[in-house]
Amino acid sequence: NAGALCALCGAVCWGLFSNLGRRAPADAQTANLIYMGVGFLLSLCGMLAFSQFEAPMGGDLLCLVWNGVFSLAAGYWVWFRVLDVAPAALAANLSFITPFANLLFIACLLHEPIRWQHWAGLAVILLGVLLQALPTGHGTAQRAGQK
Repeated sequence: NAGALCALCGAVCWGLFSNLGRRAPADAQTANLIYMGVGFLLSLCGMLAFSQFEAPMGGDLLCLVWNGVFSLAAGYWVWFRVLDVAPAALAANLSFITPFANLLFIACLLHEPIRWQHWAGLAVILLGVLLQALPTGHGTAQRAGQK
């Protein structure tokens, strides 16, 4: 139950973050800098409260930089750029491609196989995005009657 509650809270937080971030008057770069700064400070507070500080070295530092730059900073920047040009519902559905993109990185970096189930999952995701993008016809009869 605790895990399901955490997942639900995470989804609500992501929704709030996306909606409030979309409405923020700041440009994407400034907003991203604020997100990264607040995230760093909150992480630092949690780390200092619950563990001891150890300076990251070597591979750990490289992983932190990779995660910070590509997964967070670049990811948030792209996410809000997509929200600027596409409907939020379409952008949200496209975000389901993220696990498959991660799988590609895992396959390249760790030489893990990509199985047919992974391709099937990607196909289901893309089919859902395409189905959502199709015109539904709602309102078409009303618009035709008004002409």
